[in-house]
Amino acid sequence: MYGICKTPLFLFVGIVLAKNKCKGVNEMKKRIVSIQAKVELSDYQKNRQHMVNLLNEAKEKYQPDIILLPETWNVGFFPQNVSELADDVQINASASLISDWAKTNQTNIVAGSIAIKENGVVKNRAMIFNRAGDLVHAYDKIHLFSPGNEDEYFEHGNSIATFELDGVTCGIIICYDLRFPELTRKIALDGAQLLFVPAEWPFPRVAHWETLSRARAIENQMFVVTSNGVGTAGELRFCGHSGIYNPSGDILAKAEDQETMIYAEINLEEVNEIRSKIPVFRDRKPELYN
Repeated sequence: MYGICKTPLFLFVGIVLAKNKCKGVNEMKKRIVSIQAKVELSDYQKNRQHMVNLLNEAKEKYQPDIILLPETWNVGFFPQNVSELADDVQINASASLISDWAKTNQTNIVAGSIAIKENGVVKNRAMIFNRAGDLVHAYDKIHLFSPGNEDEYFEHGNSIATFELDGVTCGIIICYDLRFPELTRKIALDGAQLLFVPAEWPFPRVAHWETLSRARAIENQMFVVTSNGVGTAGELRFCGHSGIYNPSGDILAKAEDQETMIYAEINLEEVNEIRSKIPVFRDRKPELYN
């Protein structure tokens, strides 16, 4: 179920560790910012400008290597007429805005997700842009939150996302995806050392949000960076509490429930170290898990 190639997994992990050992110290360190934003429901023009303002602030204050944005920041989560408000894939003003900003500022952007319409259906799509403003990867949210009827308004994705930024293998999941550990484990097995989680997670389940975020870091021995929304959308109140966690689950940076941004410098060598000390990938028994 979780096999990634014909090479034995312990040998694959050893190759990855050896490869990363050859990288210079500076290549292993990354400055990360997670933007925890208040998104206005349905007001895509205001949200776009607000996001640019926050990106400018993050750049000036932290000079980050990578910035993470929250879920559906273009229209909020989510208006009943989301099909009318979603970005059109042929125009995609939100993506163009972020691409231009990334290129101008030479900064990698994990652009949270946006509501986007393609072939007549709406997707909850994450897009990742490198320092040149190029679209590195796009990921459509796989697990749609049926208790909130997300599955009635959006079409789910069907592919798992790993990608590279500055030579680092990363992965991304969106909000409700966090409750499905199989997804994050597959991303880890595909070589990811850094996982991004944009979300619009509500207050009644803030303990779940924090616990699951730390758990995904601990069980996969990877860095996890989360970006949640704040404010309200109808009866929903989003809980914030975005975080940056190291591969041991320690909190490197943490927000409360107000609009803000958090920063941490991470050292990816920590992934190699903990995977060597506690070799959970080597000791797995995938033949028993089906």
